[in-house]
Amino acid sequence: MICFRPAAWVWWLAAAATVMVFLILPFETPDEVAHLNYVNFLATRHELPNQLDPTKTVQDEGWQPPLYYLIEATLLSLFTADNEIHYSLVNNPVSDYWGGSEHRVPRYDHRFSIFGADSDRRAYYMLRLATVLMAVGVVVVSLKMALLRFPDDYRRWMAMILIATLPQFTFISASINNDTAANLCAALTTLQLILLYRDPLPRNFVLTGLWLGLGLMCKSVVVVLIPAVILAVWLVVKEKRISLRAGLRWSCLLLGMVVLFGGFHYLRAAILYGDPTLTRVTTGIPNGDSEFTVPWAPYFWNRYLPYLGVSFVATFGWMSLRLPMPLYLVHVAVAAMATLGIYRLVRSKQLGGMDKLLLTIGLSNLIGAIYWIIRCGQPQGRYLFPALPAVALLASGGIDTFRERILPRVSPRLFYSLLTVGLIGVEVFAFGWLGAHNA
Repeated sequence: MICFRPAAWVWWLAAAATVMVFLILPFETPDEVAHLNYVNFLATRHELPNQLDPTKTVQDEGWQPPLYYLIEATLLSLFTADNEIHYSLVNNPVSDYWGGSEHRVPRYDHRFSIFGADSDRRAYYMLRLATVLMAVGVVVVSLKMALLRFPDDYRRWMAMILIATLPQFTFISASINNDTAANLCAALTTLQLILLYRDPLPRNFVLTGLWLGLGLMCKSVVVVLIPAVILAVWLVVKEKRISLRAGLRWSCLLLGMVVLFGGFHYLRAAILYGDPTLTRVTTGIPNGDSEFTVPWAPYFWNRYLPYLGVSFVATFGWMSLRLPMPLYLVHVAVAAMATLGIYRLVRSKQLGGMDKLLLTIGLSNLIGAIYWIIRCGQPQGRYLFPALPAVALLASGGIDTFRERILPRVSPRLFYSLLTVGLIGVEVFAFGWLGAHNA
């Protein structure tokens, strides 16, 4: 039988993501080329992009908040002679992206040398590994949340495995992108909200604002945590653990930290582009077709929502390589158990204040992802990862409730051992599947 030690999943994710760093072919993850261009721009030019100036434009990603790219550019400057990674890409003629006939193949032709020199290759993989460290941080913070939330190792174990063995999370964590930095700040904000709810002291309000502000400087998707912040303050006031006056005063302190650490990018966007949220330049209806603009359209339900779920589990490459469909059923079964268990908790009014916070984070992230899908036509499951720790904690409680109510005669050790084997099996197969399609 398995020895249940939740901390083991920190090492699992670190090892799995490191393997994935070298398994994924260079620039075969969504927009990695554009993300690296942003890093190169900062490292060589020492200024932020200006998307209105052709001489200062970074195509596709130049409108993003700069914090992640500043971190990576600093590393690049420390370990390279000219502060830049030189590369040259050759299109893969058989890829359907370039007019070929194959969909599940690399977008670029890797028979040709990509990097200008070995030093460029080493620097490239160093930046990928730096992103892995941020993903490890997500799992470490999630472990802290699990220790706070659950008294037993079984539920802690389940929460951790739901994060650490999710193939898409491992895949995204092994590439150069700002998602993982935003996920880390979102996880830290979620942890701080739990601490704020447990102990509503001024320092917890300050730290919540700090992490939320830094998250907004990584990626604007972190804004989905704001409803949970409002709920946390409302709950501690409603439960009379602080006065209304203290709640308002400390909320202003929280807001001040958000503005101080996260407001620069949006103020600059308002001044430079006349659009603080950059909504006009980052979204658009695909093909100008109105059927994409409403969530009740058949296309949304038949294509976008299913694709969001599939790509949440695993869709590799440039969102083109799926696993065999039966493997997704493992995660469907886990999701079904979690949903039924959560439903029973809600129905029996056993959801505590902490659970309400976690549920709010999950639902607001889902709503935000759907809004983005409708606006830009990109149904990608990674948009849900800011809420991954919260969802994993909530799901773990739901799964244990399912086991207690539906399968009371099955021992917890056997039940969680079977789930562990199933989830690990999917991820191991995913690694092999990606390797087999690298050619």
